Amino acid sequence: MSRTRHRAVLATAAVSILVTACGGNGNGDGSGGGLGADFEEIEELARQEGELVLYTATHDGINEAEITAFNEAYPEIEVIHTRLVSGELTTRFASEAEAGAQGADLIKIADNLMLEDRPDWFQPLDTDRAPNLTNVDSQFVADHYVHMMAGPFVVTANTEMISTPPTRWEQLIEPPYAGAGELADPRASGAFMAAYAQLREWQGDEFLTAIADAGYPFYDSSATAVQQAAAGEFSFVGPGQHAHSLELREAGAPLETSTLEPTLALTHIAAVAADAQNPNAAMVYLNWLLSEEGQAAACSGEYQALATDQLDDCPAAPADLTVIDARKGNEQADQIVALLGLE
Repeated sequence: MSRTRHRAVLATAAVSILVTACGGNGNGDGSGGGLGADFEEIEELARQEGELVLYTATHDGINEAEITAFNEAYPEIEVIHTRLVSGELTTRFASEAEAGAQGADLIKIADNLMLEDRPDWFQPLDTDRAPNLTNVDSQFVADHYVHMMAGPFVVTANTEMISTPPTRWEQLIEPPYAGAGELADPRASGAFMAAYAQLREWQGDEFLTAIADAGYPFYDSSATAVQQAAAGEFSFVGPGQHAHSLELREAGAPLETSTLEPTLALTHIAAVAADAQNPNAAMVYLNWLLSEEGQAAACSGEYQALATDQLDDCPAAPADLTVIDARKGNEQADQIVALLGLE
């Protein structure tokens, strides 16, 4: 865990953990006490608050760039950001909310389970409070959270071992790819489990049994998997995220990523805590993330934008984008594990 202070605010988050429907927040109604009546007032109150606390699972390469860019627009607001692995982030936020001792003003997270199960823990959103919500397609805007960025699932291939990586999901069970790489163990994260659940829906049970029959080994750490691919232990690994291999690729490792079609993605979601100590600063940051400048900083060339199509290094998410459903993954977990032969 890292905890650092910056002049600005940032974040994004992580994989899935289901939160029980017990407990409550300090307000109990999520009514947004302390928020300004409109965005002009929210901005003024945010400057008076002067800081916000962000919980994020995004790696610090993005965090630093995002906070710096936010500071250019709002130098009066100090950001205290805490980076946690995804499960820890959800657990910490939930335990603080249940105890009535909320530490975070804003979270960025990669599934909506907690947000759907406990909407009373989060501030309502509308265009009076966050006018840049109009930049996002309505399918990505909920009453109390917004999807801001898409992370498509990719394979990461060793370019010295394979000239043409797989580009479609069904190729994972076809020659010459079947069994030649290493696949993500669905038990390692809710995002992986949800991805396999969607593949099952698209391709049927026989697709997962064909993966099992192909003899793939499975990994539980994306960081380790991309290192293995770079070392030539596997010709490709996946499904994963573009960001997982970024440092290795920048260091010159013979790796490239390929998005698998149809595009399946997790999304990075932002929400303001109902009991936030600095709700106006948090709302200003959320709104800024939906601007072109915010999207550029949050994307940093690693994701697909959901609030703009004007960025060269951050393409807009495709119209046929399918977002993983973490709840579906949870409900089908036992069946998926069995079909993949991982019992």
